[in-house]
Amino acid sequence: MAVDASTPVSAIEGIRPAIEAGLARLGVFAVFDLLRGTTEHLHSVVKANASLADVESWKCQAALLQVQAVTPAWAAALVRAKVMTVDGLALKSVSAIAQILAAAPGAAAAPTADQIGEMLADASVLAHTGCIPGTVLDKKKKPIPGVTVRLGAVQTKTDTRGRFRLLRIRLGTPVPLRLEHPGYRTEIVTPPPISDDVATIGARRFQLTKGRPPRQPVLSELNGDVVPVPPGQSIKQKMVAVTDLRRGDILLLRELYQNQLDGQLVSRFKTFEDGTVLIRTVRVPLSSLPADPAPRVGNHFRWTGKTFVGIEVTPSDLHREKVVRRLTKEFADRRSPRTRKERTALIKEKLDYLMTHAFFVEERAR
Repeated sequence: MAVDASTPVSAIEGIRPAIEAGLARLGVFAVFDLLRGTTEHLHSVVKANASLADVESWKCQAALLQVQAVTPAWAAALVRAKVMTVDGLALKSVSAIAQILAAAPGAAAAPTADQIGEMLADASVLAHTGCIPGTVLDKKKKPIPGVTVRLGAVQTKTDTRGRFRLLRIRLGTPVPLRLEHPGYRTEIVTPPPISDDVATIGARRFQLTKGRPPRQPVLSELNGDVVPVPPGQSIKQKMVAVTDLRRGDILLLRELYQNQLDGQLVSRFKTFEDGTVLIRTVRVPLSSLPADPAPRVGNHFRWTGKTFVGIEVTPSDLHREKVVRRLTKEFADRRSPRTRKERTALIKEKLDYLMTHAFFVEERAR
């Protein structure tokens, strides 16, 4: 968006103090609040000072202000030129927009070609993606500011009135909507209420309950845990010290630092902690890695607890390593077999486990 979500509604051309006061009675304080009500409903509180056409113009300006690089003055000029929607803007040419905005009253300067290009590109994105307008409240119906609202890589925060507008959401996405705030339990909404119209009327209300979210267990593929990465799951890198590495960890030399003396090693085992999938990294001097052959980007190393040992690892090798660790954990609490029949049954069960988890599938077949 070219303007901040908290931009007061008075930024819209034609909204004077008396009109602003009337709109406030409906809970319309910021520019994008205009998109929450119908034209008729908004007009009901300002009809002494504005026409129905005026209100429709304000709503159209608010919709256009969702587009990158569009300013209030340019939004007003576009609406006066009958470019009333984001879809309509996306269909215009650079020259047509330049002509409309060249003499826009109130604008500091005409937009550059790059700015117009940014407008048209973003208008096209908005025209083919969805949005989620909403308000986050507590149990007493009081707004909660500062809530992180996330859907995959798209995220925003609620304003002082608990309101948010999440834009540029790919339609048909299976990713759940997450609402997170310290001191409240995380709310996960599936399926997310995505509208395919960025000028959609209304907003969904969400409620958060006070209290810390239940502590989630720490999972590690090194321990034989399964660490799935469902759509929308956040993944972060976590730099650790060499002393924090665990014995048996397999690491990839991903890149060299600018000094060409240190390298970044990345663990091939994921962990899950505090609701986030973590990929551990460590910075090490290249001199601490085996010198024969010389370490190169793409090489793998195993941490013995004291030193790094160079190893060859294919994707299938890594898969089998994880399967073996899961198998070890799965059977860790089993009683040792006492008879030949029990040993045979245990071997068969482990073999079935390995086959079920594609342990024996060759590299070229996977």
